[in-house]
Amino acid sequence: MAESNVTVVVITGCSSGIGLDTAVLLAKEKNFKVLATMRNLQKKGDLEKAAAGTLNKTLFIQELDVSKEESIEKFVKATYDSEGRIDVLINNAASGQHGHFESVTLEQMQSLFQTNVFGTLRITQEVVKKMKEQKSGHIIFISSIGGITPFPFSDFYVGTKFAIEGIAGSMAPLLRHYNIFVTSVEPGPVQTSFTTNISKNNQGGITGRDEVDVDAGVDDVARNQRKKFLATFGPVMQQTMQTGEDVGQVIKNCICSEKPSLRVQTSDAMKQRAKLVLVDPSGDKMTDELENPYKALSIQAIKQKVCNSQTTHNRLIPLVLHRNTLVFPRLLDDYSVQLQAVNSMAGSNVKVVVITGCSSGIGLDTAVLLAKEKNFKVLATMRNLQKKGDLEKAAAGTLNKTLFIQELDVSKEESIEKFVKATYDSEGRIDVLINNAAIGQHGHFESVTLEQMQSLFQTNVFGTIRITQEVVKKMKERKSGHIIFISSVSGILPFPFFDFYVGSKFAVEGIAGSMAPFLRQYNIFVTNVEPGPVQTPFVRNIRMNNQGGELDAVDVDAGVDDFSGNLRKKFVANYGPTMQETMQTGEDVAQVIKNCICSEKPSLRVQTSDSIKQRAKAALVDPSGDKIIDELEKLLQ
Repeated sequence: MAESNVTVVVITGCSSGIGLDTAVLLAKEKNFKVLATMRNLQKKGDLEKAAAGTLNKTLFIQELDVSKEESIEKFVKATYDSEGRIDVLINNAASGQHGHFESVTLEQMQSLFQTNVFGTLRITQEVVKKMKEQKSGHIIFISSIGGITPFPFSDFYVGTKFAIEGIAGSMAPLLRHYNIFVTSVEPGPVQTSFTTNISKNNQGGITGRDEVDVDAGVDDVARNQRKKFLATFGPVMQQTMQTGEDVGQVIKNCICSEKPSLRVQTSDAMKQRAKLVLVDPSGDKMTDELENPYKALSIQAIKQKVCNSQTTHNRLIPLVLHRNTLVFPRLLDDYSVQLQAVNSMAGSNVKVVVITGCSSGIGLDTAVLLAKEKNFKVLATMRNLQKKGDLEKAAAGTLNKTLFIQELDVSKEESIEKFVKATYDSEGRIDVLINNAAIGQHGHFESVTLEQMQSLFQTNVFGTIRITQEVVKKMKERKSGHIIFISSVSGILPFPFFDFYVGSKFAVEGIAGSMAPFLRQYNIFVTNVEPGPVQTPFVRNIRMNNQGGELDAVDVDAGVDDFSGNLRKKFVANYGPTMQETMQTGEDVAQVIKNCICSEKPSLRVQTSDSIKQRAKAALVDPSGDKIIDELEKLLQ
């Protein structure tokens, strides 16, 4: 067993980079015993060399693949058998991703999330159970500045880091009651072979799995935009680049802190970056800033080029000036022809709106509201048409006139592909896609199984993103469109006992923010609509019946200690009055969505009530995250 005056530290992903450097740094101190893990022990050579005199004294190399359940269980059991405890868990293992949003496959998404999110959370769950028994511990997630700020062309990597940030923030208030602290360490660019390949060799994909030419198969405009973005961002990256040793020192300081913060940026430059982003609840400031590298041509230059063209594009000049957004001249060449082609299907003055998850709640109410307007044609979808009764009743006279009910299960690839093809065959376009389909979750962090995590993310993230990818491809051809994600205030604020639901909403927020600057170049806007509590059976079950996740509504306190169960009940009881005061109906949210669709320049983030706007502003001005965690902790007391 480890000596009582020694801190036992487990670090994942130590074959290189931050993991390796942190392991080496900590092992030089006699008060640390470092278990440096990696999934492939054949890559231990660099660590063995760097460890020098500490190897097998204060630093021990062990095998652990966080993407595999059996590896996690075997490692945790062996460690507690040999050491008796883990004092600090540093979740560093992760894969990177760089490329075009619509080019990333479902399998690549799932692979990335399996390591960066699910595997990371599964080992954390196993360790948290033990830390709660010993009433002490520190969980450190090696996140990224990309966990709080969007970053174009790294959409899915950003999504994984956003997810971890949301879950970490949701875990933290409860675990403080067990003297367990949670920290997200947020580096900026760090010197690695992956960042070198992106900037110099035009390579991306998923690190260590399929690093390829990321521009293969995309149009010239998209290719040029990515290169311009990297060219513009390159000098900034070089100026703020850190080494693994730099980040390792910050991690060491964090471990030694008496009361570690929830979020820790690793340099002054990253602290300033975080402050710049988090004071802007609308998200427009960041999106506008990220958009700038694309504006290689001025608005006046575009206007002059269009006016000098042999073909007159009268309706296109207002488009460019009206949006004040760059549309490359070559994008304008055949726009009028394309527009005339689709107008022969759906009327040119009618917006074709697709809404997912319309069997109840926000989806149903939004479909009904929009269908009352003659300038909308609403395709209201749901995964089970046997549940269409409520929508048919509510639609009344608009059914099969301006509102059409169709089958779509966003968790199934074949359903997505079939629906999108049929819709474009019949309508010629989709003007607005409202991603509303989602599954809720409520319960204790360590009680949620891997299968439940994956099922939740399959609907809330992967399915939502897959249909968006298919629709975005078509919208780019038409040079117009609006993607709306029905997110939640839980997509920007942590919320205890909803850890994985929060994580899924954070993930979509991060991906949406990363997509938005690029898609503006095609006159496509992206919006996250962020409601607070909405009147649904799911919310009633949590408050009244002690029940949790929509997938399997059970007693969520079963299997946890009484202390944890009582804390959850206190939280729900204390939050109840606030929930009642801020509760909205589906119709309330639907009106906000309608206003958003009709907006001349929709925001990236839209909160659905004044109280939620104030809530967002109160949280996002605090880059450290401590203010919101302290506030949430009070609800547990």
